[in-house]
Amino acid sequence: MTIKDLLSEDETIVKINKFDEKNILNYLKKFKDDYCIHNIEEIETVIKTGLFTKEYHHHYIVELYGGDNGSGDWQKYFGILGKIFDESKYQKTQIEKMWLIELVNDCPDDVHTAYIGIRMKD
Repeated sequence: MTIKDLLSEDETIVKINKFDEKNILNYLKKFKDDYCIHNIEEIETVIKTGLFTKEYHHHYIVELYGGDNGSGDWQKYFGILGKIFDESKYQKTQIEKMWLIELVNDCPDDVHTAYIGIRMKD
């Protein structure tokens, strides 16, 4: 699965805002011992507001790899994910909101991919 597979027909990948990308990377590097950032994409959503009018909204999708290749310690994995999603921590940054889009588990290899949505402050 890739980030592109997660998009609806109203969403497209656009050129990433480097300032936002830097802020996302700075926040997530705190968790680099447990999660590897595989990809970050900026997503544009087009919302029709009238017959001839549209609004454009932007958010980011981050693809994180995690797991210990064997121990299957989901209490640990969920604990770390809980820290990533701790609003009191990320709201001190340029991140406004975070949410889990999808968690894909590879049981035999004890690794997983977390797809996280991020909206930045204006």
